[in-house]
Amino acid sequence: MVSFELSEEQQLIQQTARDFAERELRPRAAERDKRELFPADELRKLAGLGLMGVNIPGEHGGSEAGVVAYSLAITELSRGCAATSVTVAVTNMVAEVVAHYGSDELKRTQLPRIVGWQAPLRGLRALRVALRERRRRSAHHGPEGLGRLDPRRQQAVDKPRRPRRRHRRLGAHQPAAGRQGHQRLSRRGRQQGAQRRAA
Repeated sequence: MVSFELSEEQQLIQQTARDFAERELRPRAAERDKRELFPADELRKLAGLGLMGVNIPGEHGGSEAGVVAYSLAITELSRGCAATSVTVAVTNMVAEVVAHYGSDELKRTQLPRIVGWQAPLRGLRALRVALRERRRRSAHHGPEGLGRLDPRRQQAVDKPRRPRRRHRRLGAHQPAAGRQGHQRLSRRGRQQGAQRRAA
């Protein structure tokens, strides 16, 4: 008979994630969303708790606790801050891909950096720059102006355009079949005109 009782290790990870979510994530979750802050410090602390590599072998810096423990950790973290839990989930996912399909050299050099939250730091710097620029534009244009162009470019975009002509003369740029049909119609028209004038 299958037992659905959690092991001591799984219960420990669940409780650790729950305590961290209540203590570190939930109190500032709304503020982070409002101010568009990235939880870099919180993620470093989560890496210190081993929650960035829950299902990664211990030889590469992971917790090696299994997928059930990973699911429990993500569930508890989501209670405190959904955005942070997504970052944790993606980091675990990338680490597992490297652990399963990466070369020995890649595992040795990169897995400890991923689960220790060292590799993503360069990307964080670029993200901070992007967020600062977004806040600057929001303060200057207002929230509704984030997607606006420069006023001069916007004026060019808003400038009314001349309506396109629907009927064009058949010319050399059109397919041969179209030109031939046009020639046949023109010849028939000339013949009918000549007949009317003769009558």
